[in-house]
Amino acid sequence: MILVVDDSDVITTIVEAILRKHNKKCIVFNEPLLVKDVFDDEPEKYTHAIIDLLMPNMNGVELMRQLTEQNKDIKVLFFTGVSDATNVETFSQYAEVFCKNNLTELLEKKLVEFTNS
Repeated sequence: MILVVDDSDVITTIVEAILRKHNKKCIVFNEPLLVKDVFDDEPEKYTHAIIDLLMPNMNGVELMRQLTEQNKDIKVLFFTGVSDATNVETFSQYAEVFCKNNLTELLEKKLVEFTNS
C-alpha cells in the first residue's frame, strides 16, 4: 500500500489517478496530522510514502521520521514545489526528492519507477 500525503487536493488527485492507472493501491491524506492514527494500526502494510515537504501543521521530514520509527523499510519520496538546488540537496539526505514543476509527465514516470522499486 502506498501512502500519499500532500495538502493540495489537486496533487493528491493526480497522484492517486496515476497510481491507480498502474494498479497500485494507495491511501491519500491532505492533512498530515491524520496520517499517524491510520498508519499506527498497520505500519508494515505500507511499502512506500509520497510526502509533500512543505505542509501546514507538520512538514514532510517530521512525518517521515514518525513513519520510519514504526516501519524502517518504508520507501519515501518527497514532493516539493521549491526547486532550488539547496533545498533539494538538503532534503535528499532523508529521501528521494521530486520537484513538482512540469508535473504530469514527469510525475507519472517517477511514480511508476518509484513504486516498482
